[in-house]
Amino acid sequence: TAEVLALWDDDVSRAHHLQFLAWRRLREEWSFDAAPVSNCSRFFIPEVVSVLRSDEFLLDAGAHHGNVSKTFVEQTKGVFRQITAIEPDPFNRARLEDNLQSWLPDDLRITVYDCALAEDESEALFHAGLGYASQLSQTGQMSVTTRPLDALGLSPTFLKLHLEGAELPALKGARETLLASRPLIAATVYHNADGIWKTPLWLMETLPEYRFLFRAHSW
Repeated sequence: TAEVLALWDDDVSRAHHLQFLAWRRLREEWSFDAAPVSNCSRFFIPEVVSVLRSDEFLLDAGAHHGNVSKTFVEQTKGVFRQITAIEPDPFNRARLEDNLQSWLPDDLRITVYDCALAEDESEALFHAGLGYASQLSQTGQMSVTTRPLDALGLSPTFLKLHLEGAELPALKGARETLLASRPLIAATVYHNADGIWKTPLWLMETLPEYRFLFRAHSW
Protein backbone atom coordinates (compact mmCIF):
# COMPACT_ATOMS: atom_id res chain seq x y z
CA THR A 1 0.00 0.00 0.00
CA ALA A 2 2.85 2.39 0.79
CA GLU A 3 4.44 1.61 -2.58
CA VAL A 4 1.18 2.43 -4.37
CA LEU A 5 0.78 5.68 -2.41
CA ALA A 6 4.25 6.72 -3.51
CA LEU A 7 3.57 5.99 -7.17
CA TRP A 8 0.42 8.09 -7.63
CA ASP A 9 1.00 11.04 -9.93
CA ASP A 10 -0.25 13.73 -7.55
CA ASP A 11 -1.05 14.47 -3.92
CA VAL A 12 -4.80 14.56 -4.63
CA SER A 13 -4.53 10.88 -5.54
CA ARG A 14 -2.72 10.14 -2.28
CA ALA A 15 -5.34 12.03 -0.28
CA HIS A 16 -8.24 10.25 -1.98
CA HIS A 17 -6.53 6.87 -1.60
CA LEU A 18 -6.12 7.56 2.13
CA GLN A 19 -9.81 8.48 2.33
CA PHE A 20 -10.65 5.18 0.67
CA LEU A 21 -8.41 3.26 3.08
CA ALA A 22 -9.93 5.01 6.10
CA TRP A 23 -13.45 4.17 4.98
CA ARG A 24 -12.69 0.58 4.00
CA ARG A 25 -10.57 -0.37 7.05
CA LEU A 26 -11.69 2.02 9.80
CA ARG A 27 -15.19 3.01 8.67
CA GLU A 28 -14.16 6.62 9.14
CA GLU A 29 -14.72 9.57 6.83
CA TRP A 30 -11.57 11.65 6.36
CA SER A 31 -11.43 14.96 4.53
CA PHE A 32 -8.56 17.10 3.26
CA ASP A 33 -9.14 20.76 2.45
CA ALA A 34 -6.67 20.65 -0.44
CA ALA A 35 -8.25 17.55 -1.98
CA PRO A 36 -12.04 17.92 -1.97
CA VAL A 37 -14.24 15.13 -3.29
CA SER A 38 -15.29 16.13 -6.79
CA ASN A 39 -18.75 15.63 -8.21
CA CYS A 40 -17.50 15.50 -11.80
CA SER A 41 -18.32 12.47 -13.94
CA ARG A 42 -16.25 9.67 -12.47
CA PHE A 43 -14.90 8.37 -15.78
CA PHE A 44 -14.35 11.79 -17.34
CA ILE A 45 -12.20 13.71 -14.90
CA PRO A 46 -10.50 16.80 -16.40
CA GLU A 47 -7.21 14.95 -16.88
CA VAL A 48 -9.02 12.45 -19.14
CA VAL A 49 -11.18 14.95 -21.02
CA SER A 50 -8.15 17.09 -21.82
CA VAL A 51 -6.52 14.32 -23.87
CA LEU A 52 -9.53 12.92 -25.74
CA ARG A 53 -8.95 12.75 -29.50
CA SER A 54 -11.25 12.58 -32.51
CA ASP A 55 -10.48 8.91 -33.20
CA GLU A 56 -11.25 7.38 -29.80
CA PHE A 57 -12.47 3.78 -29.48
CA LEU A 58 -14.35 3.36 -26.21
CA LEU A 59 -14.67 -0.10 -24.70
CA ASP A 60 -17.47 0.34 -22.15
CA ALA A 61 -17.30 -2.78 -19.95
CA GLY A 62 -20.08 -3.05 -17.43
CA ALA A 63 -22.08 -0.75 -19.66
CA HIS A 64 -25.35 -1.02 -17.65
CA HIS A 65 -27.82 1.28 -19.47
CA GLY A 66 -25.17 3.10 -21.49
CA ASN A 67 -24.80 6.35 -19.57
CA VAL A 68 -21.00 6.31 -19.82
CA SER A 69 -21.22 5.73 -23.57
CA LYS A 70 -23.66 8.64 -23.79
CA THR A 71 -21.30 10.91 -21.86
CA PHE A 72 -18.44 9.80 -24.11
CA VAL A 73 -20.45 10.82 -27.18
CA GLU A 74 -21.18 14.18 -25.57
CA GLN A 75 -17.55 14.73 -24.59
CA THR A 76 -16.32 13.93 -28.11
CA LYS A 77 -19.24 15.83 -29.72
CA GLY A 78 -20.04 12.67 -31.64
CA VAL A 79 -16.64 12.52 -33.29
CA PHE A 80 -15.19 9.12 -32.40
CA ARG A 81 -14.14 5.90 -34.10
CA GLN A 82 -16.04 3.19 -32.26
CA ILE A 83 -17.94 2.18 -29.13
CA THR A 84 -18.04 -1.44 -27.99
CA ALA A 85 -20.29 -1.96 -24.98
CA ILE A 86 -20.09 -5.13 -22.87
CA GLU A 87 -23.08 -6.01 -20.67
CA PRO A 88 -23.83 -9.62 -19.65
CA ASP A 89 -27.04 -8.84 -17.70
CA PRO A 90 -29.91 -9.46 -20.18
CA PHE A 91 -32.18 -6.90 -18.51
CA ASN A 92 -29.51 -4.20 -18.55
CA ARG A 93 -28.51 -5.12 -22.08
CA ALA A 94 -32.04 -4.75 -23.44
CA ARG A 95 -32.26 -1.26 -21.95
CA LEU A 96 -28.75 -0.49 -23.18
CA GLU A 97 -29.57 -1.44 -26.75
CA ASP A 98 -32.78 0.61 -26.69
CA ASN A 99 -30.91 3.62 -25.33
CA LEU A 100 -28.09 3.38 -27.85
CA GLN A 101 -30.60 3.10 -30.68
CA SER A 102 -32.40 6.17 -29.34
CA TRP A 103 -29.25 8.23 -28.84
CA LEU A 104 -27.43 7.16 -32.03
CA PRO A 105 -29.95 5.46 -34.33
CA ASP A 106 -28.45 2.85 -36.66
CA ASP A 107 -24.91 4.02 -35.94
CA LEU A 108 -22.61 1.36 -37.37
CA ARG A 109 -19.81 2.43 -35.03
CA ILE A 110 -21.55 0.79 -32.05
CA THR A 111 -21.51 -2.90 -31.09
CA VAL A 112 -22.76 -4.69 -27.97
CA TYR A 113 -21.33 -7.92 -26.50
CA ASP A 114 -23.11 -10.17 -24.00
CA CYS A 115 -20.02 -11.79 -22.44
CA ALA A 116 -18.34 -10.88 -19.15
CA LEU A 117 -14.70 -9.81 -19.12
CA ALA A 118 -12.41 -12.02 -17.05
CA GLU A 119 -8.89 -13.41 -16.99
CA ASP A 120 -9.81 -16.64 -18.77
CA GLU A 121 -12.33 -17.94 -21.26
CA SER A 122 -14.92 -20.03 -19.44
CA GLU A 123 -18.48 -20.16 -18.14
CA ALA A 124 -19.37 -18.57 -14.81
CA LEU A 125 -22.40 -17.91 -12.64
CA PHE A 126 -23.81 -14.42 -12.96
CA HIS A 127 -26.22 -12.67 -10.62
CA ALA A 128 -28.50 -10.75 -12.97
CA GLY A 129 -31.40 -8.46 -12.19
CA LEU A 130 -29.50 -6.25 -9.74
CA GLY A 131 -29.32 -3.21 -12.00
CA TYR A 132 -25.91 -1.57 -11.91
CA ALA A 133 -24.88 -4.10 -9.21
CA SER A 134 -25.34 -7.20 -11.40
CA GLN A 135 -22.14 -9.22 -11.23
CA LEU A 136 -20.25 -12.48 -11.54
CA SER A 137 -21.17 -14.29 -8.32
CA GLN A 138 -21.74 -17.72 -6.86
CA THR A 139 -25.21 -16.49 -5.92
CA GLY A 140 -26.06 -16.18 -9.60
CA GLN A 141 -28.79 -18.25 -11.21
CA MET A 142 -27.65 -17.88 -14.80
CA SER A 143 -24.47 -18.79 -16.61
CA VAL A 144 -22.53 -16.40 -18.82
CA THR A 145 -19.50 -16.77 -21.04
CA THR A 146 -16.40 -15.09 -19.67
CA ARG A 147 -13.79 -13.88 -22.12
CA PRO A 148 -10.44 -12.15 -21.75
CA LEU A 149 -10.25 -8.89 -23.63
CA ASP A 150 -7.12 -10.22 -25.33
CA ALA A 151 -9.30 -12.83 -27.08
CA LEU A 152 -11.72 -10.29 -28.58
CA GLY A 153 -9.30 -8.83 -31.10
CA LEU A 154 -10.12 -5.21 -30.20
CA SER A 155 -7.85 -2.19 -30.00
CA PRO A 156 -9.56 0.32 -27.71
CA THR A 157 -8.06 3.71 -26.99
CA PHE A 158 -10.26 4.19 -23.90
CA LEU A 159 -11.05 1.28 -21.58
CA LYS A 160 -13.73 1.82 -18.93
CA LEU A 161 -14.28 -0.95 -16.37
CA HIS A 162 -17.10 -0.95 -13.83
CA LEU A 163 -17.46 -4.63 -12.98
CA GLU A 164 -18.56 -4.75 -9.34
CA GLY A 165 -15.24 -6.14 -8.12
CA ALA A 166 -14.12 -8.11 -11.18
CA GLU A 167 -11.89 -5.33 -12.51
CA LEU A 168 -8.52 -6.90 -11.64
CA PRO A 169 -9.21 -10.26 -13.37
CA ALA A 170 -10.50 -8.33 -16.38
CA LEU A 171 -7.33 -6.25 -16.50
CA LYS A 172 -5.17 -9.37 -16.26
CA GLY A 173 -7.08 -10.82 -19.20
CA ALA A 174 -6.38 -7.61 -21.14
CA ARG A 175 -2.62 -7.44 -20.57
CA GLU A 176 -1.53 -7.85 -24.19
CA THR A 177 -4.21 -5.44 -25.43
CA LEU A 178 -3.14 -2.84 -22.88
CA LEU A 179 0.53 -3.11 -23.84
CA ALA A 180 -0.24 -3.00 -27.56
CA SER A 181 -2.91 -0.28 -27.61
CA ARG A 182 -1.96 1.73 -24.49
CA PRO A 183 -5.50 3.03 -23.90
CA LEU A 184 -6.73 5.46 -21.32
CA ILE A 185 -7.97 3.25 -18.47
CA ALA A 186 -10.74 4.25 -16.09
CA ALA A 187 -11.55 1.51 -13.58
CA THR A 188 -13.59 1.42 -10.39
CA VAL A 189 -11.72 -0.08 -7.43
CA TYR A 190 -14.02 0.43 -4.44
CA HIS A 191 -16.06 -2.78 -4.60
CA ASN A 192 -13.56 -4.97 -2.77
CA ALA A 193 -10.15 -5.00 -1.10
CA ASP A 194 -8.33 -5.30 -4.46
CA GLY A 195 -8.53 -1.53 -4.66
CA ILE A 196 -6.38 -1.07 -1.57
CA TRP A 197 -3.23 -2.02 -3.48
CA LYS A 198 -3.58 -5.07 -5.75
CA THR A 199 -5.32 -3.42 -8.71
CA PRO A 200 -3.26 -0.21 -8.81
CA LEU A 201 0.01 -2.03 -8.21
CA TRP A 202 -0.71 -4.49 -11.02
CA LEU A 203 -1.31 -1.56 -13.37
CA MET A 204 1.77 0.28 -12.15
CA GLU A 205 4.01 -2.76 -12.60
CA THR A 206 2.50 -3.77 -15.95
CA LEU A 207 2.24 -0.47 -17.81
CA PRO A 208 5.42 1.58 -18.22
CA GLU A 209 5.25 5.35 -18.71
CA TYR A 210 1.64 5.72 -17.59
CA ARG A 211 0.31 8.46 -15.35
CA PHE A 212 -1.71 6.99 -12.45
CA LEU A 213 -4.48 8.93 -10.71
CA PHE A 214 -6.92 7.99 -7.95
CA ARG A 215 -10.13 9.97 -7.50
CA ALA A 216 -13.02 9.69 -5.05
CA HIS A 217 -16.30 10.88 -6.53
CA SER A 218 -18.74 10.79 -3.64
CA TRP A 219 -18.99 10.00 0.03
